Amino acid sequence: MTVQMRSHGGSPVEVLRVFAKLGVTSFGGPIAHIGYFRHEFVVRRRWLDEPAYADLVGLCQFLPGPASSQVGFSLGLMRAGYIGGTRRSSRRACRSSLLSPSLPRPFGVWRAVYVPIEAGLPLQWWRR
Repeated sequence: MTVQMRSHGGSPVEVLRVFAKLGVTSFGGPIAHIGYFRHEFVVRRRWLDEPAYADLVGLCQFLPGPASSQVGFSLGLMRAGYIGGTRRSSRRACRSSLLSPSLPRPFGVWRAVYVPIEAGLPLQWWRR
């Protein structure tokens, strides 16, 4: 099987810009992110073809760890090299570290919900 992939055809800034847009506009779990990635990188931008994307997702599902993070890192790596992969990862970490603590505060549930979850306690403990 031949795989059509435009390897190292973009810049790290392009990868950062595309993943930043996805980070702001896409919500859901890992499977939803894989679907968003398919639409953005296979259908819309044509960075790779459908068989290559299916092989990449299959490989990432096989490896231990979160498949959506591995697919995203691999897409950044294939598009802009190692720097592209790290740009993708740094965007996700930055978004999580900035948004997660700020979201519960306006709702007045900082201590009731967010702190037990941050401490690793299940929500059933909080409801008792």
